[in-house]
Amino acid sequence: MYYVAVHHPDRCQNCGVCSQAVSCPGEEAVCYGCGACALLCPYEALEMVEEKRKGKVSLEINGERVRVPERITIKDALREAGYHIPSASEEAGIFAPCAVEVDGEVKPA
Repeated sequence: MYYVAVHHPDRCQNCGVCSQAVSCPGEEAVCYGCGACALLCPYEALEMVEEKRKGKVSLEINGERVRVPERITIKDALREAGYHIPSASEEAGIFAPCAVEVDGEVKPA
């Protein structure tokens, strides 16, 4: 299941942490569900909730065309395409990639 950040205005103190510390489109409508904003918010004004992805997008990974759910992270798209990406528990104590190269440009995983 995938997640989306939901903003709770009643808890928000407009501190700006979510918009200044996280490189994100910043709108619930285009949320990829990475959870970075919710982890950083000191007032718990952002909550990650499950959301089913309805549409699919076509990607090319290492020359192969794959279809994956829309609005997911690159890391999740690679998992959907059958690549083994370490989980958080597997990443403990080892180096884990936080960025990937997409069309010659480094992007967050």
